[in-house]
Amino acid sequence: MSQKPMTSRERVMRALNHREPDRIPRDFGGTFTTTIHVGAYTRLMNFLGIEAGPAMIDNYQVRTAVLDPRLVERIGTDCVALKTKPPTTWKLELVTDEKGYEHQKDEWGVDRACPPGGYYYDVVSSPLAGATLKDLDQFPWPDPNDAGRYEGLEERAKGLYEGTDKCVVLSVGTSMFAQIAFLMGWEDFLLN
Repeated sequence: MSQKPMTSRERVMRALNHREPDRIPRDFGGTFTTTIHVGAYTRLMNFLGIEAGPAMIDNYQVRTAVLDPRLVERIGTDCVALKTKPPTTWKLELVTDEKGYEHQKDEWGVDRACPPGGYYYDVVSSPLAGATLKDLDQFPWPDPNDAGRYEGLEERAKGLYEGTDKCVVLSVGTSMFAQIAFLMGWEDFLLN
């Protein structure tokens, strides 16, 4: 007699606890690094015959797609992302320069640019490059306690946990070291 398949959450938890699951857990879109670029997403949707409108961008820095639930189901992912929101003090603004590069500044003041037809944004200006200790005192640090970041987070977490059998993954973006490098510039980061 065959065993009942595990739920996605059970499968991931077994793997995290070093116990053998019924199959290897899959994550597609549960984190910042396990998702897909909008161009590849559009081609994948077309290849699989899943009709959808234009791809919506989830993360502008790396131009990843908001995943259609039909694709997520078809792939059989075991994880679902729970994301914080941007702070209320920052809004995404896209500005095109004279060369056609699209620029955006994040909440930290890091300027990124994407060339025409490019796949993602590269850091082109780091606000703390060459900074002194005095500059750090004057820097307009983002407020980690901005209520906008966490607005509705508890309700979304509860909804994902109770409304799916997926493993809910808090996806908070980049690593501490990458953020420091973006702020200082890679050269200063690696030399200091």
